[in-house]
Amino acid sequence: MNTPAGWYPDPYAPGQMRYWDGQAWTQQTAPGQPDAQQAQDTGAPGYAQQGYEGGAPAYAQDQSGYAQGQPGYAQGQPGAAGYAPGQLEPKKKSPAVWIVSGLAALLVALIVVVIVLLTVNGDDSDDEGTGAADESGDDAVTDDEDEAAEDETDEEATDEDEADEGAGAQGDALEIGESLTVDLAEDDEAVLDMTVEESGVYTVALSADAGTDPFLEVHDANGLLEEVDSLGTELFLLPGDYELRLSERFGDETSADVEVDLDEAIDAEEVEAGDHDFSFGRDGHYVAVVDVPDDSEVTIDVRADNGDDDAVLDVVRPDGGTEYNDDRRSSDPDSGNRWDPYLEFDVDEGGPMVIIVTGYSGESVEGEMSLEIN
Repeated sequence: MNTPAGWYPDPYAPGQMRYWDGQAWTQQTAPGQPDAQQAQDTGAPGYAQQGYEGGAPAYAQDQSGYAQGQPGYAQGQPGAAGYAPGQLEPKKKSPAVWIVSGLAALLVALIVVVIVLLTVNGDDSDDEGTGAADESGDDAVTDDEDEAAEDETDEEATDEDEADEGAGAQGDALEIGESLTVDLAEDDEAVLDMTVEESGVYTVALSADAGTDPFLEVHDANGLLEEVDSLGTELFLLPGDYELRLSERFGDETSADVEVDLDEAIDAEEVEAGDHDFSFGRDGHYVAVVDVPDDSEVTIDVRADNGDDDAVLDVVRPDGGTEYNDDRRSSDPDSGNRWDPYLEFDVDEGGPMVIIVTGYSGESVEGEMSLEIN
């Protein structure tokens, strides 16, 4: 037999009433709680002493209120959650909830432990990794330093080899009347030492294979004295030490042999101011030496007898400086041959002055030289 519909103590909230519709508990609630002893005495949850008329709540008369004689919580009658009103056990959590909650807590604990272990191991790994990286870095630096040292040693050895190979005559002495073969490397320079014991005019000549363009710089204690190309030149040299610096004009690599010839001093004619005839054949020279006082003005006018001849004039001043002219300028005195050389210059420091006349491209020339010293 089902429990009749009516108001009964709320099994979910002590201190209030909940309506039983005969089948299940409803959402309808009301304040108040009947005295348990009165409910047993009347056989039903009476509420007369609680202010309810007729033994049932006034507001529930039309809803099967608790009238006299209405049954209370019959034993064994099902109510909400399988229990009749008056016998409903306190609401309990399902064991599955506790199991799931325990498993969740255990899982969280395991996650925390894993995170802690990973953090500790990560720190150790970082330390080990850092140490390994430092050791590796140190090894790499050491290797780099070793390689750099080896490279530097190799470069030095290569430079030395190139110096020995390219400037084979580096620092060698070139004796008067001798020649020396030098093999020039790319952008290389060979330095030859030379000592002159007697004053005089010396010829310096270069020869090399086709396709190369060597040139020579003659340096004395004061610096550059003269540049010599493959055509060669004549120099008036005083006693002393000189450097001959040989290189390829464009810095190109060449394995061509370059010969530097320094001939014996050429006999020079001692002259004074005035007119002097000269004549020389192919690859010949005319050389004159004149004593020039301090603070002098010097004029040299060279005129070839043949208008087709092309003479070249070189002068070495007493101080070692040089003067040069090939073809006279339009402002120079007219000689009838524009290829006749002409020079005017001042001499501050007196002494022996060398005058050298040659033919352009080694051709022969015959003519006259006029010398004025004021």
